[in-house]
Parts: sequence; C-alpha cells; structure tokens
Amino acid sequence: MLPIYKELIGAGLKVCVFCGDTDTVVPVTSTRRSLAALGLPLKTSWYPWYMVPTEVGGWSMEYEGLTFVTVRGAGHAVPLHRPAQALVVFQQFLKGEPMAHEASSFAFATLDRLAHVENASVILLPSEKGPSY
Repeated sequence: MLPIYKELIGAGLKVCVFCGDTDTVVPVTSTRRSLAALGLPLKTSWYPWYMVPTEVGGWSMEYEGLTFVTVRGAGHAVPLHRPAQALVVFQQFLKGEPMAHEASSFAFATLDRLAHVENASVILLPSEKGPSY
C-alpha cells in the first residue's frame, strides 16, 4: 500500500489511513512505522481526539497529504465495531478538518447528529438465526 499512498499524495490527493487500536490483523504500531517510512513531513504529532468531553475517541497524527487515525476500542473492521466514531473520522476527513484535539462544540454537534444516523447505519442481513449486524 505504501507505493500507492505515495502515488496518490504525489498526485495531490489527500489520504486517510485509520485503524482500530485493538486490531490484531494490522496492528497500530505496524501501521505507524510503515507510514513513518514514507518520509512525509509531519504536520501534527500524535495526539488524542475526542468524541465527548471526557472520552478519548482515539489518536491521530497528520503528515503532509496523509492523516492517520486510530479508533479506541475498535478492531480490524472499525465501522462495524465503532460506527459512530468511524462516521466522525470520515466526516472530518471529507471536510478537510483535523480530529477534535479537545472537547469542543464539534464533538457535541456531531453526537447530536448521530442520534438518528447511528440507527440508520445498522444493516440487517437475513439469517436463519435472526438479524445480524
């Protein structure tokens, strides 16, 4: 993936790499080391980002052209394990904004909007055992 990231960034595109901090398939440490090997200029060092005033949503760091975000308590499939946090990661990336460095109005506004969105993000699949998520 590293050559692809480099090519995309070289073409002027922004890249967001995210993972769950309990991911045993692609551990956070491996991802951090791999991204550091790209040699991109570091814009913002490793910092916690927040979903609510007292809860760290994960950690983030920003390179020139690339944002790396971890999601606290998520495994390999971040949107499955932490859908609200995954939505915030996507929203912030698409808006071109960093993850919230501290409890802010952003976190509260996002959570208010998620009240109805979170239920809509559940996909029910037919199964003999009943619905699964």
